[in-house]
Amino acid sequence: MRVIFHFESYIKNLNVDTVCDVAKIIFDSVEFEQVKDEVVKKIQTDFDSAQKFVDEKYEKCRPIHNFRSEWNFESFRAEE
Repeated sequence: MRVIFHFESYIKNLNVDTVCDVAKIIFDSVEFEQVKDEVVKKIQTDFDSAQKFVDEKYEKCRPIHNFRSEWNFESFRAEE
């Protein structure tokens, strides 16, 4: 209870003009920008690798997919 009392008295007397803007400190950090760029690059590389894998492994199935999505039974029945 004592700690809470002291903490509350600190908050009441806190000058908001002198409080640090933590987000600004982080976003202005050169290290943060480097890490962020590395993360974005890694995500892009992973998506590119996944797309390449899909293109190599599943492109041969595209005609089957296209046939299934484009085929119209009613149109086929009308032609008979």
